[in-house]
Amino acid sequence: MLLPELFHLQDKLGVNVFATARPLGHITSRFEKATSIEIRAHSEDVRKYVNGRMGELPMVVQRDLALQEAVMDNISRAVDGMFLLAKLHFESLIGKMTAKTIRTTLECLPTGSSAYHSAYEEAMSRIQDQNKDKRDMARKALLWITCAKQRLTQSALQEALAVEIGERKLDQDNLPDMQDVASACAGLVAIDEESDVVRLVHYTTQDFFERTRQKWFKDAESHIAEVCLTYLLFDHSQSWGDDRQSNAFPLHNYAVSNWGHHVRDASMQKHYQVIPVLESHPSFHAPTRRSTDIQNGLTRRDALTFATTALHRAAYFGLDQSVEALLHRGHHPDVMSQSLHNNSIQTPLMTASQQGYDKVVNVLLSGQANPNLSDKDERTALWWAAYEGYDDIVKLLIEKGADLDYADLDGATVLGVACEEGHTAVVEALLPSAQVDLASKFCGTYHPPLFIAVKLGHVGIIETLVKNGATENLGEDWAKRAISLAVTRRHDEVVQLLLRIGANPHSLALFAISARTIFHNTSRRSY
Repeated sequence: MLLPELFHLQDKLGVNVFATARPLGHITSRFEKATSIEIRAHSEDVRKYVNGRMGELPMVVQRDLALQEAVMDNISRAVDGMFLLAKLHFESLIGKMTAKTIRTTLECLPTGSSAYHSAYEEAMSRIQDQNKDKRDMARKALLWITCAKQRLTQSALQEALAVEIGERKLDQDNLPDMQDVASACAGLVAIDEESDVVRLVHYTTQDFFERTRQKWFKDAESHIAEVCLTYLLFDHSQSWGDDRQSNAFPLHNYAVSNWGHHVRDASMQKHYQVIPVLESHPSFHAPTRRSTDIQNGLTRRDALTFATTALHRAAYFGLDQSVEALLHRGHHPDVMSQSLHNNSIQTPLMTASQQGYDKVVNVLLSGQANPNLSDKDERTALWWAAYEGYDDIVKLLIEKGADLDYADLDGATVLGVACEEGHTAVVEALLPSAQVDLASKFCGTYHPPLFIAVKLGHVGIIETLVKNGATENLGEDWAKRAISLAVTRRHDEVVQLLLRIGANPHSLALFAISARTIFHNTSRRSY
């Protein structure tokens, strides 16, 4: 959405756009007509970089000026303007102890489109050749950095690497020094001093590990899940409700916000530590989701801070087998969870519907969860599923008797919110029921569902609504009002659609000059 908005501003206001981007086809294609320059490393810059690190190579190189010249020449030619390759190629020389092995390596430096892949394979080979302790530490560090759900700070990664599976506390003597960790990773890891985040050295490194993940980190999800479960069951875990205590344990926020995702992805729901974590751990936090939700008071943080019961936590993470186990252990399916964030409440069914876990929804409904309970804003599980666009869950809830015409405190109906968010599949799932009132108001004096779709330019939804009789109770002038709204909003495709289904173009006669101009521009292009 960003690029279309920028280009719209450029057309409308004549603004200049200065942009930098990776060489990705779907982005560069949008700037085909723009003046551009490729940013590349010059050969002399590469030579200076290599010369500045020459003291890191063995003495056999430092005492041989001709060999030093060969190192600078070969690396600067091989990198072909890609500065990261200079770093990777240089570090491939550090462990070589004779002039012959240095020259042999220089003669085989990878070039061309596969250079990064070859350089990363070479780096991983060097890691594998280290002693066991360094090799294992590097592998675990790279696993966490590559496969974690969010970036980790130095101290959080330290704790992750120090956790011993099954132990009851974190042994401070087991914390590694992060400089040693980075050194063991053969140049593939960088520490951002400003943000304190540990990351891979380049976006191509992430691409490499994503392509070869099964080769290097086949057990990533299960390993991270076990570390998080162990960490959350440490003897001091009961004090984590206190923010001061939580800050004392850097891995806490990551573990508590993501352990369930790793358990689900690793198919570890029957692991012996899962139910104890669900039943014993306090409420937790996670980042918010999107700016439009924040403006409307709807955030992922809400969903997580609701999760003060075991069932809510299992529902949030999509742990359907765990939900079933908790129901068998006597947990009530309609338990309300009090939010520590804003004093709101949700049932596990609302949480699962909001997060999009149809298997959890099915388990809860089979366990007699009530689909028509609502939160403090009068939003039901069906409302949340419609808002998020989960049509399979909408169908499940309808089958179990969910009220389709239920409106929240602002008057937003299930159909209205699906139209507003542009979820065509949800609208299609709702319309077969005669209970849905296509002419119902949305937010009091606001538009019926059809006009919501027109206002926001959702062509597919407009077609679906019209086919299902959305115009029958809207009065004779519905087409005039609809086309006027579409022209005002600059939705050319919607104007064309409305004209095809019967709107009168002469209804625009009383529009302001700007509106007529939009319409006539559209006319010249299409009809």
